[in-house]
Amino acid sequence: MTEITRSTSRPLELTELLTLMLEVSERINSTLDLDELMARIAEIVKRAIDYEVFAILLLNEKTQELRIRFDRPMNSNDLNIS
Repeated sequence: MTEITRSTSRPLELTELLTLMLEVSERINSTLDLDELMARIAEIVKRAIDYEVFAILLLNEKTQELRIRFDRPMNSNDLNIS
């Protein structure tokens, strides 16, 4: 599959976005390892959105609370505290 990389000067075209969504769906069907899947999804999303911090939260249906299941913090070298 063609790799889409985001240009910082323009938003993604609809076809590029749909291609990334297709790749996510293919990844979902390619592994049973949830940690590996979430890491792959984070990589794909990074190509569409140049994030500094990324997290996937799961809903606990009993308590109705969100729990961080996977995260990619920004580099500590990139942390800028004034």
